[in-house]
Formats: sequence, C-alpha cells, structure tokens
Amino acid sequence: MKKKRYLPFGYQMEKGEIIPHPDEGPLVQAIFSKYLERTALSTLAKYASLSGIPYREGAGQWNKAMVCRILDNSKYAGDEGFPPLISKEQLEEAAFLRAAKAKQYGGSLPVEMKKIRQQICCGNCGQILKRVNMRTGYILWECPKCGISTDYIPDELLLQSVTALLNRAIKNREKLKPEERHCECLSIEVLRLNNEIDRQMTNPRANADQLLQLIMDCAKAKYEVSESGASEQMTQLIQERLADQPLISDFDYDLFSSITEKILIQPNASVHLQLRNGKMI
Repeated sequence: MKKKRYLPFGYQMEKGEIIPHPDEGPLVQAIFSKYLERTALSTLAKYASLSGIPYREGAGQWNKAMVCRILDNSKYAGDEGFPPLISKEQLEEAAFLRAAKAKQYGGSLPVEMKKIRQQICCGNCGQILKRVNMRTGYILWECPKCGISTDYIPDELLLQSVTALLNRAIKNREKLKPEERHCECLSIEVLRLNNEIDRQMTNPRANADQLLQLIMDCAKAKYEVSESGASEQMTQLIQERLADQPLISDFDYDLFSSITEKILIQPNASVHLQLRNGKMI
C-alpha cells in the first residue's frame, strides 16, 4: 500500500488509521537505538542506505539531514496521536545528546568558516546566505532574497564537501574550461548592432526607445566578448595553479581562494563550487 505523503517516515495509513509501517517503523527504532549507543550520524546514514529502504520516493541514499529529521521528530514517541515507535525517554535522551553536541560543535563559527563566510551563496539566486544556528543543533542557511532555507548541514560537513570538490578540480584540471561563448558569433552580433545603430542615428524618424535598446544590446554583446577572453585567461591560470597540486585531506583556504568564486548551496544542502572562470563543479 502506497504511503500518504503527509505521513512521517515510519508510518502508513490503513483503513483510515495511522499505523507503523512494517519496514520503515523498525528502521526508525534502529536509528534511535544506535544513536543512543553513540553511533555517528554519518554511520547511521550509511546503515539506513544499506537497508534498502528509501527515506522518500526517489531518494535511495540517506544523508545526515535525513537521520536528524528522524531523531528530532517527537511523533515517534506518540505525540499528536501517532502510535509510538520509541519511548519518551529515548526521545529525550536523543535530544539531550543532540543538544550536547550542538553546544560542543555548533555554536561558534569555526575559523575556516569565517574565511569563506561571504562566498557562501544561494544555489537558487546567488545571494549571500545567512547562517542560522538552531537551538536543536541544526545549522541551516537562509537566503534573505528568495527566502529559501537549506536542509541541515553542519560546518564540518560543508567544509568536507568543499574539500571533495577541490579534489575533483585537481583531478580534472584539464576539464575546467566553462561552456564556450562562441566569440565569433558574438563579434558578428556586435558588428550587426553597430550597423543598425548607425542606420537609426541617420534616420530622422528613428524611435528613441528602440535606439536606446539597440545601444544597450550592443554594450551587452561587447561585454560578453570581453568576458569570454577573460574567462579563457582565468581558466589557464586555474590550470597552472592546479598543475602540481596534490590531493588534499583537509580544507585548504589558500587553494580555495585562488580558484573559487562562490560556494553554492542548494535547498537540499547539496554543495557546488563556481570557479573564478565561471565553471561549475
């Protein structure tokens, strides 16, 4: 029976009644039990992935954020009329552990994060994101422009993700050229617009608004031509910087700052880098 989407993981609806899901329910119980045995969130995510039970339809792999949403859901202890899968004591102990770890790791901004703070941007609109440290220990990022909030992503995991992307750039430095802008086509467009502007300037009946638009379009095309050349030069500089660079095991700010323009975080907390030449990885 297909589970209703509004039900939390671990439950299903049968004959109008909410009941524990036969597969998901035991996994919820196992996650709580293992967490209370001090199992790491990353290990729990791997354990849940290996179970073959997806957190939601189409998501085969579990991550820390999914595990945290399980651990923070009071419905599993019987709140709001849901049949309990765990005891109140288990929920409270899990909350205590989460709060203790939040106090230890989640409060102040690590030195590395302070260095890259202004380069962490919204994957939707590009605006610099605001870091939100929740009382539960969650660290989220919110966009002041489009209002999007990311899933839970601790600072350590964000730095690890950036480090992995830097290693990908090192291993694939010959493939770091961004999409071609077709300079020749752009140059032809500039020539065409210049000719049209000249023609309109000598026409006593020319429409002023249309002429202004032509001038703006021509300026944009010229800018794109110049940007294309600058992008190629920056690509060469990035490749030279990575030529003898070994893979890194920890976040390297000097390497990061030399090749990276932005860190982009998507609402699902996936991380991408925009390099200084415009290439996305």
